[in-house]
Amino acid sequence: MTDISNLLLDAAERIFADLASTDSINACEQGQWPEALWTALEENGLTRALLPEEQDGSGLTLHEAIGVLRLAGYYAAPVPLAETWLAGHALATAGCEIPRSGLTVPSLALDGGGLGDHLHGVPWGRHLPVVRLITGPTRDQSRLQLVRHATVAREGSNMAGEPRDDIDLSAGETVEDTVIAWSVDYWLALAAVMRGAQMAGAVRRCLDLACSYAGERKQFGRPLAKFQAIQQQLALLAGEAAAVETAVETAAATLSPDAGLLDAAVAKARAGQAVDSATNIAHQVHGAMGFTYEHRLHHYSRRLWSWRDDFGPETYWNRIIAEQALQAGGDGLWPMLTALGRPALPRDRPYSPGRRAACSMPALSTRCRSKQS
Repeated sequence: MTDISNLLLDAAERIFADLASTDSINACEQGQWPEALWTALEENGLTRALLPEEQDGSGLTLHEAIGVLRLAGYYAAPVPLAETWLAGHALATAGCEIPRSGLTVPSLALDGGGLGDHLHGVPWGRHLPVVRLITGPTRDQSRLQLVRHATVAREGSNMAGEPRDDIDLSAGETVEDTVIAWSVDYWLALAAVMRGAQMAGAVRRCLDLACSYAGERKQFGRPLAKFQAIQQQLALLAGEAAAVETAVETAAATLSPDAGLLDAAVAKARAGQAVDSATNIAHQVHGAMGFTYEHRLHHYSRRLWSWRDDFGPETYWNRIIAEQALQAGGDGLWPMLTALGRPALPRDRPYSPGRRAACSMPALSTRCRSKQS
């Protein structure tokens, strides 16, 4: 990791620990914008970590900055950090001016025919301008749009209480409408890895909370952590946390506009797979205490239950993995598997948050993409 990435991680740790409090998370669930937390992130450059230095960013790759998103998930920070990173990176790549405000993107997988003006379940849509990608004339080119002042047709929320709004872009102001040398596949894979990083942080926090409670709570005269059955469950939870972190770290290092899709698919699918085990074990260890609103565990379990569906659930990404395995065939399956997570090669682009991997970027199937009307 670079010195800049370490500084950002230290700053993020302090900010999230101080300002992502239980009160601020609960206030967000009541519809309040987390002004103090977001301002602190902006002032410390954490909302522009992936942007090039000439655009007041830190110039980090996704691999170098992914730890900040893990921390955001670890503290259940109620902010659209991943959405702002993705939208800002896309605008920077297209050579557009990047707003100082936060940004958001649609959280559903995009249909092959593109999007209409009515978007469903947009994260933080009532608060922020929307950046969206529309399929272009070729697989490797898309249209990128930035729309301000869109009409909020319906305010909603996900299971964690985070805003998920229905947006009508037809009455909004289209500030940018340009072509970007990205495929929709890459856009969705980037989003999935970013959300997967937040999920990795939330799973890790479930583990830490469960371990802490098991060490403090006594039953039959000794801590719960002394019972072999509890130790086994905590070990299983630790394995889930390590698996998700490793998969996300690998995908962040290998993903680029034309490579690393399979690593991204594995990362998001593995993160989704871990949700049931992680939340079940954490709540079982806590017993009735873990189901109370006053305890913090629900801030993480509800986010995991919600985030697993953002940017494609595990069923979507598992289908991508299966299609690539079938395409590789019997002779190509082992080379395909061993190509996963290969060390990154030197970048041949002046600015990219991903690293080039050896395996090529295959096209995603449109059969399993969620539609927005």
